[in-house]
Formats: sequence, C-alpha cells, structure tokens
Amino acid sequence: ICCVSLDYKHISKRLIMADFFLSNLKSTLDNCITELDEIHSMFCRNPESDFTRNRKLSFREYIQFMLQMQSKSVSNEILDFFEHSLSAPSKSAFTRQRYKPLPEGWDFLFHSFVNQCRTLSDNLYNSYRLLACDGSDVDISRNPADERTFIHEGKKGYNAIHINALYDITNKTYCDLSFDVIVSFIGNKIRILFV
Repeated sequence: ICCVSLDYKHISKRLIMADFFLSNLKSTLDNCITELDEIHSMFCRNPESDFTRNRKLSFREYIQFMLQMQSKSVSNEILDFFEHSLSAPSKSAFTRQRYKPLPEGWDFLFHSFVNQCRTLSDNLYNSYRLLACDGSDVDISRNPADERTFIHEGKKGYNAIHINALYDITNKTYCDLSFDVIVSFIGNKIRILFV
C-alpha cells in the first residue's frame, strides 16, 4: 500500500491564483473589445453605415462571437452563443455582418490585448525579453479562384498561407503575427507579404 501525502493548502492556493489570473485575463480581453467597439468605425469597410443601426448582431457581439466560435456549423454556433434565444440573428444576418469589419480591427485587438496582458505578467530573463520566432504553412479552404493563396501542386492543388509568429517565452504569450502568401514557381516557394 502506497500512501501519498498531498498538500491541499498549496494546491488550493495555486487554483485560486490560476482562477484569479484567468478572471483578470478575461476582464482584460473584455476591456480590449470595449476599446475596439468604441472606435469600430475606423475598422469598417463603410464607416458611415457599417454597424451604425441597432441590429441583432452588434459589432461587439460579432467580435465576441468570432472569438468563441468552435468547429460547429454557423447555425449551431449562433444558437449556442445566443443561448437558443428566439431573437438570435439568422445565419444570413451573420454572413452579411462578417464582411463589414476590416482585418486591421483584428490586428488592433490582438496588439491591444498583448500590451494590456503585460500588466498582468511581464516576466523578463536577466532583464531581457526572450522571444522565439517560428513559421508554419497552414492549409485553408480550397478555392482555386483565389490566385493569392492557391498552390498548383499535385492533382487538385490547395490553398495555404504562411504564418510567422513571435512568441514571448517567459510570459507565454504571442507578441506578433504576420501572414504571408505562398507563391509557387516550378517547385520553389517564394514568400510575399499578405497583409
């Protein structure tokens, strides 16, 4: 028989600290979304008209919805997000809304969130910030008509983008991302800035 002594006070303290950190992290994200929502017209295709009327899916809800999406169908995601309410927006309403924001809004949200997270945890190693950079090719949905991302390899070809990520090792957060298009010329891959 093996007896294991557990330090319940230590475990409980760590759980409370983790819960506190996650609560602060969620609050920080909510603050960043609020900040983005206040200036959302700067990040819309038609600033005079996009997200100006009172709709079932506001700009703030659209951002929250996109961040919480999983791998379900859009209809099921909408039902889950709006807790199966009869006043939930339709799939077509979501589709119309998703073309309104510009990609720069997501960039603003990402960098705002990363900067505010540094107030929660800004660990340095011997007064240096340790960063790691890595890149990966990511397959995206197949669309041969998209000349920027379509790769003519194999029988059918595929669409892909290249992501470079800058990661803060000591704080365990991403600091920056860049998206590149992969252009294939006779088997050689050349990277071209996508954003």
